[in-house]
Amino acid sequence: MYRNKTLCSELGEFPDKWSRHTPLPPPRHFAEAYELTLAAMKLIKSGNRLLAIQALQNPLEIEIKNWYIEHGQMSGDHRFRVLGGLADSKYQGPLDPVKSVNKIEQKVYLRDSYKCKYCSNSVLSAQTLKQIEEALGLENFAVLANSNKSRHGFIYTIRATADHVTPHNRGGLTSMDNLVTACWSCNYGKGGYSLKEIALDDPR
Repeated sequence: MYRNKTLCSELGEFPDKWSRHTPLPPPRHFAEAYELTLAAMKLIKSGNRLLAIQALQNPLEIEIKNWYIEHGQMSGDHRFRVLGGLADSKYQGPLDPVKSVNKIEQKVYLRDSYKCKYCSNSVLSAQTLKQIEEALGLENFAVLANSNKSRHGFIYTIRATADHVTPHNRGGLTSMDNLVTACWSCNYGKGGYSLKEIALDDPR
């Protein structure tokens, strides 16, 4: 854990060894969440609701949730604290009046083959995940819950979001050229920081 700590047990103490591609590389076995979710979708379609619920009641769900809460969502903040000397000057220019990605996010996901451009994990749209929630019930697969602990843990690695590479608050446009597909963890880990501030390569 590294909430409010100077050392991140996940990133390590040497910034020159940190990934230049993702705010924090997720454990490789987290990719199993995508396969388990696809299996649950097939079970739902075949009418096996109970088996679908059981497929999603995997210990990996809690592991991913805890990792996201303690590490994933905090990764950009930690990188910035350590690499504070790389801070960009405060942006003073105009902001794109369009911030919402709703109108073009599906085009972004299709272009990127539904893969996070930071960690490369496969992702599913919020609409697809909502269909699973509706089929299994909020108590079994919560997508849009009120807190991190209330959501199903798989959401943090398989839910697609459209990330502004140059943050909107830094003058980044809500356009196909500035948006990339990101998993929830990479999107919230990167936050409103510029690539320079947290030492990431351009994912485009």
